Parts: sequence; structure tokens; C-alpha cells
Amino acid sequence: MINSGQQIQILQYLQTKKIPLNIMMELNDHLVSQINELQQERKLSFEDAFEEAKISWKTELKMLRNYNGSGTDMTVIVKEILKKKINHIFLLSAIYSLSFLAVLIFCIKYVSSENTAIFFYDVFAVMLLIPIFIFLFNIKKFSLIKKFGKTLLNVHQKGILMMFLFIPTVSIITINNFQRSANELNLFVKNGFHGYGFAVLVILFIAFGYYFFGMISMIKYLKELKKTQPFLKYFKTS
Repeated sequence: MINSGQQIQILQYLQTKKIPLNIMMELNDHLVSQINELQQERKLSFEDAFEEAKISWKTELKMLRNYNGSGTDMTVIVKEILKKKINHIFLLSAIYSLSFLAVLIFCIKYVSSENTAIFFYDVFAVMLLIPIFIFLFNIKKFSLIKKFGKTLLNVHQKGILMMFLFIPTVSIITINNFQRSANELNLFVKNGFHGYGFAVLVILFIAFGYYFFGMISMIKYLKELKKTQPFLKYFKTS
């Protein structure tokens, strides 16, 4: 059986690979199981069994330096997992963005041209308040990101930053006379194709996509953190 000191050695090895904690937990379980099996079946010492386990995971734990020119180093296995998770969240974000936009278009049909801008201000205000309330309600959990700055708690924490792109994207239509943008969108919805109104619609789709990507990442971060918090005792704070 693995003792606490040996467990720390395994986690320290995985930490050198810059693996997010939620993935690290899964890999740790595999390594511990593999090491125990090697010790029992082949009567190896922990050190020898650990070395064999590391060799067997050599391909998956190979480091990719400056991956995609991002300046970030990551292992092959993290790259594959991250790619799948990001693609899934992108798909969900697009679906939610389209669905939300469809609901807004339906509502605009019953809103006068003069009140369309007010309607959107209210919608944007509610959208901004929701993540603020989630953050404040879970501030201790989000503060762990800074507390354990050298350890990536899970793959979703960076995705939360996508939400901050929502405001500058929306500002494209708010800076250039938001009242006009709202009116043009109203005309587009009620009277059919209209170039400027269609452009506003496209910008809103992109902005909502950023928003929902950030929201989904925020919720998944909190969900994954419940599983990984017991492991934080093995890591030093920043």
C-alpha cells in the first residue's frame, strides 16, 4: 500500500508536468493502482515500481513546450482532454447563445422601437449580475485560484476569463449609438432583412457566446472543485 510520503512523491512528480488538479487526481489513481499492482505481483520496491509506472505513461506525460505558440507547456494527455472539453463548451455556448438570441428576438416583437434600448439594458444588467452573485456567493472557492497560484485547480478556471470579453464585444454596438442599434435590430426583427440590424444580431451572438462560455466554465469550475479540494492539502499555497 502507498503511504502518505509516497503519495506526496507521486503528486509532486505530476505537479512538475503542470497538470490541472482535476486531471492530476485521475492520473494519481491510475499510478497508485499500477504501483500497488507492480509491488504485489513482482515484489518491487516503491521506487522501482514508480519508475516503471512513469515509463509506461511516458507518451501521455510527454511535455509539449510552448503549445500552439501560447507560451504554455502541457502534456499530451492534458492537450487531448483540454481539446475535448473546450470543444464541448464551445458547442454548448453556441447552442445557448442561439437559443437566448431566439428568445430575445421573440420578445422584441412585442417591444416598441422606443423601448428596445431599455429592454436590452435590462437584459445586459441581469446577465452581468448573475455571475457577480455566483462569484460573491462562492468567493472563498474562487479565492483558491490565487491562493494556489502555482497549481491549476482545474481546466475550467481559465475559461471563466472568456466572460470578460462579453462587455467589450457588446460595447461595439453601445458606443456607436446604442439607441440606434436597438432601433435597427427592432426593424430587422419586425420588417425582415436590414443590413445594420443583422450586424447587431451577429455581434450579440458572438457576445452571448463569450458570456455563456464563461458561465459554463464558472459552473464547471465549482463542480470540479468539490472533487479536488481534499487534495489541496498536498500542495503549497503561493
